[in-house]
Amino acid sequence: MNINFKMAQIPWALAIVAVAMVAFAAACGGSEPEDLIFNVTIEHDAWDVADDIIKVKQGDHVTVNVQSDVQGGFHLHGYDLYNEVAPDAPMSFDFVADATGNFEIQFHKFTLASDAPAADEHVEGDEHEDGAETELSLGSLQVFPR
Repeated sequence: MNINFKMAQIPWALAIVAVAMVAFAAACGGSEPEDLIFNVTIEHDAWDVADDIIKVKQGDHVTVNVQSDVQGGFHLHGYDLYNEVAPDAPMSFDFVADATGNFEIQFHKFTLASDAPAADEHVEGDEHEDGAETELSLGSLQVFPR
């Protein structure tokens, strides 16, 4: 092989590497964290979130405002966030999405006001004594690397 032929290939190889690096940097983001607000309504044992997924990027400041047609607890697993909500008492919480991954979101539906647990605990299991479903899987929070 001719040495001049090999030398002619070097600029092309460098150009390909440069394009690959730019594409990789763009795919990794590098954007600044955002302040994101999600207004969620829970009605008839479901919520109004597209595809049942809230999507954010690592480092984003997330605010979730929740309204519900029944009393219960809104629980974000992985971040271990839990707050009570009722038809006359919507709730709001915020956090920084520092952990990446897929985190389940559940609604712990209280059948009676007296069934409501303290704010720092939540109902486990699928049914109360009266047979009403108490733990509903709503969807998930997906946190992507920035």
